[in-house]
Amino acid sequence: IKIIPANFKYIIFLHIFSFLSILEQMFMSDIVYLTKMTRAIARAYFKEFTIDPVVFLPGQPICQFQYSDEWVDAYLARYKDCEHLAIMLMEKPIGEILFKHIDHANKAAVLSIHLQNDSVKGKGHGTAAEKLAVKYGFDKKGLSVLYADTVKNNLRSKRVLEKVGLLG
Repeated sequence: IKIIPANFKYIIFLHIFSFLSILEQMFMSDIVYLTKMTRAIARAYFKEFTIDPVVFLPGQPICQFQYSDEWVDAYLARYKDCEHLAIMLMEKPIGEILFKHIDHANKAAVLSIHLQNDSVKGKGHGTAAEKLAVKYGFDKKGLSVLYADTVKNNLRSKRVLEKVGLLG
């Protein structure tokens, strides 16, 4: 039997309480979890972000992405009225979920997902994150209707939307 000083128990209790509070803010699967997008998480996410050409419409010029803290800050400001979540793999941000055009009166929103780069695509992370986002939207946000957006030629995104029941 090990005797633990009272102040040590208090510290352990605080850590467990903090951990449980953090868990309440997240939706998790065995693969990824969602948490609130912060400036620090967004900066880490976009530092390894690459533009996927399939997100552009046919004939639309493909823009290049160059990271800067100012660009991330402007991006976050542009989506400040959205529910913005980070897709996390372990402690690393690998994507983002946006609940856009939230209509509180009709309990509806548009769901959008972006993954960081090709190294995290095709591994089930997008599907797991989208399932968590749908659950979060209905269970935590109280939404009744979720729309999803994707570009017509983004076949990978269409498959994910089919798997989670948003595209029939």
